[in-house]
Amino acid sequence: MNSSAPLLSIEKFSLDSLSFPAYLVGSTAPINIEDRQIDSPNPSINQVQNFDNLINEISDHFKKHQQDAEILIVIHGYNNSASNVRKWFESICQHLAHRHEHSRSPGFLLIGYRWPSEKVSFKSPLQWAKESLPFILSNMSKWGKNGLFLSIIGLIGSVLFWKPSYLIWLLIVFAIIFAVSLCIGLPVWTIIGLRLVGYFRDSYRATNFGVSDLVELIRQIDNALVQPKPGEELADQKSSWQNNRIKLSFIGHSMGAFVVTNTVRILSDVFDSNAVGSIDTTNPNKKPSGDIGNVFSLGRLVLVAPDIPAETIISGRANFLQSSLRRFDEAYLFSNEGDMALRLASTAANYFSYPSRTQAGGYRLGNVYISNSMPPPAENQIKQESYGMTVRRYSEQKLKLFDFQDGKENYMSGVPLDYLYIQAQTRLSFRQKNIALAPDQKPIGELFTFFDCTDYTEIEQGNPIGLLSHALRKQSLNVRDYARLSIDYFRGKIDTHGGYFSDGSPSQHKPEAAFTKMAIYGLASLGFEKFLLELPTEPMFAGYQITFQERQQELQSFGLIPPQQQKMALSHVLSSICRDKGIQVLLAEDRYTKDIMGGNDQKQL
Repeated sequence: MNSSAPLLSIEKFSLDSLSFPAYLVGSTAPINIEDRQIDSPNPSINQVQNFDNLINEISDHFKKHQQDAEILIVIHGYNNSASNVRKWFESICQHLAHRHEHSRSPGFLLIGYRWPSEKVSFKSPLQWAKESLPFILSNMSKWGKNGLFLSIIGLIGSVLFWKPSYLIWLLIVFAIIFAVSLCIGLPVWTIIGLRLVGYFRDSYRATNFGVSDLVELIRQIDNALVQPKPGEELADQKSSWQNNRIKLSFIGHSMGAFVVTNTVRILSDVFDSNAVGSIDTTNPNKKPSGDIGNVFSLGRLVLVAPDIPAETIISGRANFLQSSLRRFDEAYLFSNEGDMALRLASTAANYFSYPSRTQAGGYRLGNVYISNSMPPPAENQIKQESYGMTVRRYSEQKLKLFDFQDGKENYMSGVPLDYLYIQAQTRLSFRQKNIALAPDQKPIGELFTFFDCTDYTEIEQGNPIGLLSHALRKQSLNVRDYARLSIDYFRGKIDTHGGYFSDGSPSQHKPEAAFTKMAIYGLASLGFEKFLLELPTEPMFAGYQITFQERQQELQSFGLIPPQQQKMALSHVLSSICRDKGIQVLLAEDRYTKDIMGGNDQKQL
């Protein structure tokens, strides 16, 4: 690493009661290429030495816990300053510090990764936008501005000072000048407005700095772990990790999901022989493992309001992420139909670049929502008994939905993607049907567990308050609902995009997002099975103790072994919590067969 230009800064994070090591790592790429590096106004050899020392500290931690080492990397989204990222990471540390100490792996380590996102503002960026305009566009802007000024003054002057006999002609002349000036200047001002929003600039920095620098961080840790001690061979160090690989898990929020998925794609796809197989995209032999580099193995992926195409969970040639997504042991998606940051800003911005010829193709994965009704429900229909958790399973070529709430199974027509929507009347299965799949290839969407948080509520002063929308409990939102949400989003009344992580604000009567924080951080750090078993330690479980006991008694007649009874009863409690919070969950089949039934699904429940 060049001492005059360190790629990354690293800081050990210290908080009271923190029982695991935590580090805040940041890309030093500048906001503008002409600027100095972030956190490195005067780069020196000491900064590189500090980075190397902390990387060695991380590697020593993993070597000490070689049998149970895990690393969780959390990545923020678009429009975040360094101070906002630090505040979010501190909140995560504080949440985890008081939870799961006995269930969490002793070798657990947390990293908050900050890529060079730009906080939207209109002071310095406006000056930068003017200074960086190309010659032709700069002159068009000046001509348009001067023309508009001249025409407005002329129109006012014509009405106030000129004789009536010339008034009509002067009005026509200045109206023409106004129209021409507007046509010249408006395209340039639109481009400037798009630049000030910062979305495209953040997208560039995420692609070219955020992804590549995160790859380098993981490479540095990998390299430090396989460096041989004096008298040892490199091959010996590498082989020692083959059966004890470090679980590598991620939480990606918004554009951070793009950083995560593309990082994994770069790290895993290129030279993995199992990923090569054949150039045939439907070849069933292309089954790469989750191993990354010399020491890592992909664990859990949690995407929260991901700013990536909805096509990401549709298998086929156009899905450039499918080979990397299917490498994870567990995958979770938290989404909100009413996420106006994605539905308005991101969808509109990606209209210019995403190669889709249909409107549905441009929607983002963070807007996917669940409907258990077939056929598609009417737009304003109120949801009936559809909250809680169901698991998607196949039996005799039919889709089976097991409802943890009432303990019943119902055979349904169609496939799981029939119950996932990106807009009213538009199911994801419509798009999957045109994609060729290998006979034994499972669609990417079936690997995910989906949390539809559109109607998610928490109690504040005795009243249910929507955290991500107005919680109207409709089957799908209409234009009027989106308009109201947009107004309240820009007024700061509802955070439709980041409300999953809300710490609450008593002064503004905003409750804490207790459930989504518990679920996101718990699933990422523990996995689904341990998350279930830890549920009784959560404060919100107290109100469901009787429910848990009653469900356990009911399950005794099903012939299940005690661990299965316990996890089925806990699943029922989790479903009840989701129902009361207004959340719909589609549980992946693997989570049921592996994590709840323990790989023994001979008893059909």
